[in-house]
Amino acid sequence: MMLIDWDNAPNLRCVLDHNHADFDWSAHESVRDAEHKYGHGKNVIWHKVADSREGWAKALEFGR
Repeated sequence: MMLIDWDNAPNLRCVLDHNHADFDWSAHESVRDAEHKYGHGKNVIWHKVADSREGWAKALEFGR
């Protein structure tokens, strides 16, 4: 078991690329819209995760 201080957890938003097979314009926010909404300031970090087992595993390793 790991002790986690959730007060220091980042605010995370997951956004699908509009070309992804599961993307639905009526239900999801596009990457373009999310970039416009959240910007690229010093407190905003964007990570592109490959849609594969390897991509998600790398994303989990990066977050450690």
